[in-house]
Amino acid sequence: MAKILINNCYGGYSWSWEGVLKILERKGIHVARYIVEENLPSGDRYKSDVSLNEFLMAPSWRKYVILEDGSTYNGTHCIDRQDPDAIAVFEEYGSNFCSGSCAILELEEYDENLYIPNVDEYDGLESLELEPNISEERIRACGSIDEVVELLKRTGAI
Repeated sequence: MAKILINNCYGGYSWSWEGVLKILERKGIHVARYIVEENLPSGDRYKSDVSLNEFLMAPSWRKYVILEDGSTYNGTHCIDRQDPDAIAVFEEYGSNFCSGSCAILELEEYDENLYIPNVDEYDGLESLELEPNISEERIRACGSIDEVVELLKRTGAI
């Protein structure tokens, strides 16, 4: 069975920074600096290095991290839904820890041999739609017409 993460509320798929940092840690990616941006009365933005605690307490839309290699990462919305490290963090820490401020992440399972996952979204609320994984190649691999019929039945195609 394959696993995929979806958002189960209006607002959109996103991760908490706590969850993102755990994923980076699992991947062996080290954070060098935590950055928070603030708006100044003049309209300019001021960037400051902060501690991890200050970073986690700051509004989520004004922060990012500098990784050890010098690259910038601000991806609470771009975590791959099927990333094995993301799924492991989700399974270990749960939805409350991992979900972004406008998200309720949920783990769905499906048989990757029978289905191709498609995430359908309406105003941030997502659902998993499974498309039967029936290709000409898969049908030709069946040994008999009975196997073809069984494959079609198992995927709900007939």
